[in-house]
Amino acid sequence: MIFIGNRNAIAFKVIYNIGFAVLLGFFFVNLQANSYSTFLRGGALFTALLLSTLTSQSEIPKAVTGRLVMYKHKSLALYRPAALSIAQTLVDLPFATFQSVCFTIIFYFLTNLERTAPHYFRFFLFIWTGSLALTAMFRLIGNISPNIDVAHTISGIGLLVQILYSGYLQPYSSMHPWFIWFSFIFPLPYALRALLINEFNDLRIRCVGNNLIPGGPGFADISNQVCALPGSRPGQLYVLGRDYLADGYGIYVNSQWRYFLGLLGYLLVYTLLIALVMEFVEFGNTGYTINVYKRYPPHVPVATESDESESSSILSEEGAAAAAEKSPPISEL
Repeated sequence: MIFIGNRNAIAFKVIYNIGFAVLLGFFFVNLQANSYSTFLRGGALFTALLLSTLTSQSEIPKAVTGRLVMYKHKSLALYRPAALSIAQTLVDLPFATFQSVCFTIIFYFLTNLERTAPHYFRFFLFIWTGSLALTAMFRLIGNISPNIDVAHTISGIGLLVQILYSGYLQPYSSMHPWFIWFSFIFPLPYALRALLINEFNDLRIRCVGNNLIPGGPGFADISNQVCALPGSRPGQLYVLGRDYLADGYGIYVNSQWRYFLGLLGYLLVYTLLIALVMEFVEFGNTGYTINVYKRYPPHVPVATESDESESSSILSEEGAAAAAEKSPPISEL
């Protein structure tokens, strides 16, 4: 009911995903399988993953402002906070599915990514799982933060670190050894690696134009040329996508489902941590009493007829004694 009641937010998310799918689709429209579009293809995947998960930041104000109501319900023993956190995750599933379907269908076919059913459904699966994992991460940040300012600060820094160390803007070989572990403690890099493998695994990249070295007049024999892309081989006019990923980014195609399992692991861990935090961590829980109800009803003895007769005789004796005490003695009369 909390989720369905906020219909304006639901409508905004749907319009946001459709609008950005169309916008990004025309930015990267009809990408070709050649050396000119190789970096753009990776950029399209990176941007799609990033923008499809940015709506997850709306969980932060909902988590911060909604916990006062949750504290009140907890004090009235209406439900356990952990049960609410699991219910929120389950309610996210159908809407995240609808949201991802709207985004991926428009974006995928406008950009001319690998147009086969297995490639599309894997693309949808990684986008959907990444969106759920980022939603759980931002919800966890909102629940562990004392106020919304702290929550937005933590989420902004965390998102920036994920973008910089996702493995796309700078390959793993270019990262400082002290900070390369940032690529393994957040869910976004795992989703991006799985998407890159899904797209480049079966791709043959044709080397054209200035990417052939040496080039120009008189250099028409491919046996004397080499492609400038990572993963190229002398004497070949094309580059295999898996070789491009391995040599350029240090990503290997046999690790695709390992990255997906890592993404699922983060989703489960975040869900468990949210339940624990909502159950045991409270901010501003003052100003009202907490009701504690007995587990079993109290034992009340059942009155019988003999008990009633005994109580009536006792009451009559007590009444006669009281009347005798109030009446004055005969000597005083």
